Order: sequence, then structure tokens, then C-alpha cells
Amino acid sequence: MPLDRDGNEQKRQRERERYATMSDEKGTERNKKPRQRYKMSNQENVDLENNMAAHSTGTMVLLSVILITIRVITNNNYYV
Repeated sequence: MPLDRDGNEQKRQRERERYATMSDEKGTERNKKPRQRYKMSNQENVDLENNMAAHSTGTMVLLSVILITIRVITNNNYYV
């Protein structure tokens, strides 16, 4: 096991050195796809939150109407 850790640490060190000496163009190109995935994921989350908010607002309005209707029916039957 200790050999794997040393090997992994050596690999990480090589990668750090390689990325540190990489040109800005290469670095930008390398980060392009992860950045696009991150933006798409965030947009999906925002869309989902907006849909949930709209749905919950509609649900709350519907429940309010139902409760008012129940109160009216109950009050009318009670006083008759």
C-alpha cells in the first residue's frame, strides 16, 4: 500500500508541474469542457428550482381555494 501512495503522490506532483508550465491557451482549452458541464448543470438546477417554485405556488393557491370552499359549505350546512 505505501508504494501506491508514493506512486500516486509522484503522479500528482508531475501533473501539478505540467499544469503550472502549460500555456494559457492550453489551460483554457483543457478547462473548456468541465466549465461547460458546470454551467449546464447550474442552469438545470435553476430551471428545476423555478419549476418547483411555480408548481408549489399553484398548489398553494389550489389548496387555499379548496379550504375556502370547505369553509363555505360547512358554514352553510351548519346554519341551515
